[in-house]
Amino acid sequence: MKLPPEYFEIVAEGAVILRTIAAKLRAEAARRPRTPELWLAVRDLEGLSGRLGAIERRDWESGSAILLITGQDLGALDDLMAAGVVADGIPVFAVPSNHLASLTRLTDFLRRYLDRDFGAPAA
Repeated sequence: MKLPPEYFEIVAEGAVILRTIAAKLRAEAARRPRTPELWLAVRDLEGLSGRLGAIERRDWESGSAILLITGQDLGALDDLMAAGVVADGIPVFAVPSNHLASLTRLTDFLRRYLDRDFGAPAA
């Protein structure tokens, strides 16, 4: 696969930001234990950040990382960036503006990766 030269930095930075957001949401969810929406957001973001952090360069470059990223991950990222996290119809968390550009780059990269825009894996 011919990936953008900065792809690994995009993924690493996005994973750190997702982990940071998930930690903030976890603290908020602990204060509001009867808000399953928060716990679902924590699960989604911690899961994605953990998977992104564990994928090695060779897995991205061989195309096998596609097995660890799903359309649901993209949906969670899209929702997070568009509306933040809402619990009981009340906004609980909005993505800080300094994180939006990084998450947008991550989402765009992952979407293109899932769509195989970077070509077939090298044989």
